[in-house]
Amino acid sequence: MALCGGGGSSSSGDDSPPPGGGGLTHSSSRIKSHDQRACRDILFLVVFLAFCLGMLVVGGRGFAEGDPKVLVYGFDYKGQLCNEKDLDGYKATFWPSAVELARVVDPTLVTDFSSVLTTSFKDVLNVCVKSCPQPSNDTLFVCVYPNATYFSASSEASKYFGTTPSQGEQLKWWSETKKYDYYNDLTDEGKERSRAFKGPCYPNVMKSTEQFQTCQFYELDADAVARVQSLEPSGSTAAALAMFDKGFVDRISGGIKDYLSTPLAIMERYISDLTKSWSVLVVGGLIAPLILGFVWLIFTRFFAGLMAWTTLLLVNVLSIAVTFFFYLKAGIIGKDQVSGFTSQLPSDVEDNLDASEEHKTALTAVAVVCTLLTMLLLLFSLVMIPRIFLAIKVIKVACNAIATIPSVILAPFTPFLAFVLFAVYWVAAAIYVYASGDSELRDCGKTRYEDKYCTDTYAHLCQCGYQVSFDRTLQYMLVYHVFGFLWITQFIVAVTMGVIAGAIAYYYWDRTNLPLSPVLSSTYRTFRYHTGSFALGSFIVAVLQFVQMVMHYLEKKMQEASPDNPIIKYMGCCVRCYLSCLESCVKFLNRNGYILIMIEGDNYCTSVFHAAKLIASNLLRVAAVNLVGDSILFLGKLVVALASGLIAHMMLDRASDDDKTSSPLIPVLLVVLMAYQIASLFMGVVELSIDTILLSYCLDSEENGGRPTNAPPLLQDYIGTANQELDK
Repeated sequence: MALCGGGGSSSSGDDSPPPGGGGLTHSSSRIKSHDQRACRDILFLVVFLAFCLGMLVVGGRGFAEGDPKVLVYGFDYKGQLCNEKDLDGYKATFWPSAVELARVVDPTLVTDFSSVLTTSFKDVLNVCVKSCPQPSNDTLFVCVYPNATYFSASSEASKYFGTTPSQGEQLKWWSETKKYDYYNDLTDEGKERSRAFKGPCYPNVMKSTEQFQTCQFYELDADAVARVQSLEPSGSTAAALAMFDKGFVDRISGGIKDYLSTPLAIMERYISDLTKSWSVLVVGGLIAPLILGFVWLIFTRFFAGLMAWTTLLLVNVLSIAVTFFFYLKAGIIGKDQVSGFTSQLPSDVEDNLDASEEHKTALTAVAVVCTLLTMLLLLFSLVMIPRIFLAIKVIKVACNAIATIPSVILAPFTPFLAFVLFAVYWVAAAIYVYASGDSELRDCGKTRYEDKYCTDTYAHLCQCGYQVSFDRTLQYMLVYHVFGFLWITQFIVAVTMGVIAGAIAYYYWDRTNLPLSPVLSSTYRTFRYHTGSFALGSFIVAVLQFVQMVMHYLEKKMQEASPDNPIIKYMGCCVRCYLSCLESCVKFLNRNGYILIMIEGDNYCTSVFHAAKLIASNLLRVAAVNLVGDSILFLGKLVVALASGLIAHMMLDRASDDDKTSSPLIPVLLVVLMAYQIASLFMGVVELSIDTILLSYCLDSEENGGRPTNAPPLLQDYIGTANQELDK
């Protein structure tokens, strides 16, 4: 079977009439009827279905093996995941041992404690806490999880543990009753070790605030230092506290920020942002564009002129508003914080803590890009003003077709539902696939590999940290998953185009003899005969989009290796421009090819080549008409996408503390992309109506010696007017 083969004979062998009135049976019809069609491009339909099955397999493994919480929360020194099981509610990671932190940041800071060989923050002793413990009389120390062997026989803690409390009860006693500090219940040896930063309790002398589910230190508490020193004015306590000064705290704070700002850590936080902002994705990425797109379509149906001018105005206002908003969030305009989650920090933290500096830079870059795009949009709008009246006429032609077949307005709802279900599944599966793995003890060099635990009574001091051993094979399958998103999304768009084009084609060719339901008739023909052709066309677009993503990734890596190389920048710009133009051309040919598929019933390649020939031979007659109409519709898509993005950003700004994201960029960008796709479904009704009528006009002209016999009088009048006005 050839790539673009027919996939069947001229007759399908199925004589049952399709719903909605079937194909037209009178001889004058140009649209091929049911018994004149055959299944096309079956090979690609089989490949597409097999690919979808593969996506279900990948997603199924992700749901079975993944846990998104590992991207959000850390592991404690026992390998337990924070905010999970007995630690439910203990969301933040706290590093109590300043000595280990100092060893990671700068080994020269610690001249004693030679047994402490920590070289990574992942191996620093840490516990899960409900909120960051602040230095106080009640929490002069922060202790590790309680253990009956730590306490003196006469202590309150020893009596409590004599009742054999459960693990959850022990943690509640530790966090609520003792406020993480059971220093006074320790044996004398335990107290001496604790004062010397050797555990199980550690002096709590630094203020901290929660950042990315991690307690970030920002200031030394002099009163707490004095209280700890008073416990042992000389000796090991005084020696340990001697290292503490503002520079020491600053270096620890800077080291933690660097640890939280690695590319992998940032990417994992971005992925976790999607899990926190699911309600924003639903409202901003699905509900808002659904309502806005449908309202736009209804108003365009009845008020084409008003909607054209309103769209032109709104797209510029929203573009300016979005640009201003990014400047505001980047801190360039006003005193707003860089990210919404930092807006609740204490005022004395602001001068000492700016853990979102990388997001401030990213937001500033986005603001600059938005400024350039806004300027281009304003110039484009000025150029468009003289053409608006012509665009209104073009849209009115499409609106006449929609008025004749009003059910076509409802055509986008089914693909919208399909897109929603697929998008929800895809995002969830992607998160679970990436988060697939098991926790494991690291080999950090604290002790010999074959002896992970010391013989020390307080073994946690000699233990390496825990990390997730991700299933790399499954993570690499995300590439497959990403391509699947591109292909299936384009397939949904292609099928929607086919259904709408098939219905509108009746308006041009058979206005006086319409089926009972042109939309149902077109839907039947689409799924009965032509899904293989749509799978092939959408595959080609998806490949081009995927290649662009790969080239963008390679360009970024090359620029990181040679940041000042002008050749790399020039070549990257050329490749991006070429691929973008190629994608636009293929989409344009696909759209017109789909129209001919629904009219003539041929396979993908035959229809695309025929469409290209028709467009080339009638370029001057219809190109200008098509251009101005599509331009207004493109601006309409931007209005919906920008408005949805603005709604999403405002929702993120007002999220509760538990739902704060590390940065609004990824959720907002995803909302804008989703909204644009959904808007395309609704704007596509008018857009496809224009394209179908114009291509039918070209086909009619070709078959009747340049004198179209089926064209609506209004269309012939407008095409003549367009050619006269655009020749001026």
